[in-house]
Amino acid sequence: MREKTEKQRKKRFEKVYEQVGLFASILILRDRETGIEYLWCREGESGGLTPLLGCDGKPSRSLGASFEE
Repeated sequence: MREKTEKQRKKRFEKVYEQVGLFASILILRDRETGIEYLWCREGESGGLTPLLGCDGKPSRSLGASFEE
């Protein structure tokens, strides 16, 4: 079995924010390669993912601190 490279071991997305309820959850994820943030919402059996947009309509980029579990 081949050894995984450093890039393969590192997860592409990191959790920036998490809010979890009984039937719903909201996450903000950041793509480590592009810095673009995404909003993931789930309620019951459905959910959706969308990029966060700034006032100018362009995807929001962040290099700030990540969520600590």
